[in-house]
Amino acid sequence: MKIKDSEQGHTRDVSASLLFSQTKLHTSVWMRVLFITLAIIFIILAIIGIILPGIPTVDFLVLAAFCASKGSFRLHHWLYSHRLFSPLLKGWRNIGGVSKSRKIFMSLSMLMASLFIYLSALHPHFKIALVIVLFIVFIWIWTRSK
Repeated sequence: MKIKDSEQGHTRDVSASLLFSQTKLHTSVWMRVLFITLAIIFIILAIIGIILPGIPTVDFLVLAAFCASKGSFRLHHWLYSHRLFSPLLKGWRNIGGVSKSRKIFMSLSMLMASLFIYLSALHPHFKIALVIVLFIVFIWIWTRSK
């Protein structure tokens, strides 16, 4: 929900400010450092997931948002206001699932990855293990709500 700020004439996202007012940082400084470190690692993995097919971008972003909410208000706010990450996080928060077009894209990416695995020179047991993991992820994706 967006409202107009009467003093400056700007609009601001009220749902985001409500979200940040409800987050509680961890009381331990060491745990906050750990949560910030994990959030940064998950953000990096999400960026890799944007580039490489088969790596779950939204899952890593959700984990990063959770860790950021326990470690840093600034990092959490940055994730939810980022032009690329914000729509994915808000879509996951509002819908709790993955859109059908995104499911189809992920399925095609996993099919291509399976083809590359089949054609690779990897050991047959390793190929089978990778394809089984891709199949489990495929089932998980299609069992999520829209």
